[in-house]
Amino acid sequence: MRQHSEYRSFLTVVDSLRIHKHLPLRPVKQISTFFLTCFLLFHGTIGWSAEEPLLEACSTQCVTAYGELLGRSPGDVPAYSNCSSQCVSQDPNQINDTYMGMEWQCVEYARRWLFRTEGLVFESVDVAADIWNGISYLVDTSSNDKRKLRNLPNGSDESPRRGDLLIWSSEYLGTGHIAVVARVDHEKGYVEVLEQNFLNQKWPGKYARRIPMQQRQGGVWLDDELIIGWKRLVD
Repeated sequence: MRQHSEYRSFLTVVDSLRIHKHLPLRPVKQISTFFLTCFLLFHGTIGWSAEEPLLEACSTQCVTAYGELLGRSPGDVPAYSNCSSQCVSQDPNQINDTYMGMEWQCVEYARRWLFRTEGLVFESVDVAADIWNGISYLVDTSSNDKRKLRNLPNGSDESPRRGDLLIWSSEYLGTGHIAVVARVDHEKGYVEVLEQNFLNQKWPGKYARRIPMQQRQGGVWLDDELIIGWKRLVD
């Protein structure tokens, strides 16, 4: 986890200097270059061989091989294995120059599902848990219009419905998690969700897994204490 934290800090520095392996190098001030060099020397575990532990984490002890198809949603949006939660890819996924996220993280799938099915995306976040308080609207990619979102906490009197975004707190792996609601079965008491980088297992159907749901204390609860709630487009 220390390497992941340092690697994330490294990416932050690189981004601030507008350096990215997929983009042309842009001029930066000499002091900035000096700062970057010192940063790399200080964090010896990263250096210029940062890809080595990263590649190992994405190729060993995988639940399902990295990049392998896990399943497809209703609407045919594919989900891919991230190997395990320890894998952090450096490769961004883009569709028609629209940024989806880093392969094959949970945020990437949620954004790609919205883009493919609704033509909507949300802005960049550091981690999935930040979506709860940090994202208040979705952007229509055809018109650039903003469509408001509202937050419904777990235990709300409004149950989840298709297209809602379930958000997990940062208590889950320090990053949180996001999944898309595919279907709700009120009689049997569960929701079916679409996601990447949670179980990293083959899907049993057109959904990744089912989360039990029950009514108690005057509200609707999903049986995962780390779920903050669900975000929904304002009608």
